[in-house]
Amino acid sequence: MRLVFPFVDLSGRHEWHLHGAIATILPRVMLYAQFPIEGLLAKFVLKSRVTLNGVAGQLFYFHFLGAAQLWMVSGALDRFTVH
Repeated sequence: MRLVFPFVDLSGRHEWHLHGAIATILPRVMLYAQFPIEGLLAKFVLKSRVTLNGVAGQLFYFHFLGAAQLWMVSGALDRFTVH
């Protein structure tokens, strides 16, 4: 999650200077890559005898952290700061 989720938004930013098809395809690829990676991590964690509630809690926590990071990157935090 920490590796893939923030890159969905970051891969579509103009600072990367990506043009053409790669600029439209890359965010979608990153979004779809998120789900298999989460599944593999959940499978790995469940093999070590962790409860399903524990895995669900960790996934919720990482999604919250990813959303908070995207919120900060998007510039929405700027309106609360003093210039």
